[in-house]
Amino acid sequence: MRKDKKDMRKDEKDMRKDEKDMRKDEKDMRKDEKDMRKDKKDMRKDEKDMRKDEKDKGKDEEKDKKDMRKD
Repeated sequence: MRKDKKDMRKDEKDMRKDEKDMRKDEKDMRKDEKDMRKDKKDMRKDEKDMRKDEKDKGKDEEKDKKDMRKD
């Protein structure tokens, strides 16, 4: 009888631990998804900034050519 009670308590403890681990895993998964979305957003922003820089560089080169012609 005593052993049964002890086993039951151990099983309950294990169950609680499993539930806790599951909640932690879910939380980690949500965090990973959030991080992935943030990374994707940052990548798009970087690409946009790069295109803008290239466009600005092109404008500067055209301006330099025009300025050189004036001289």
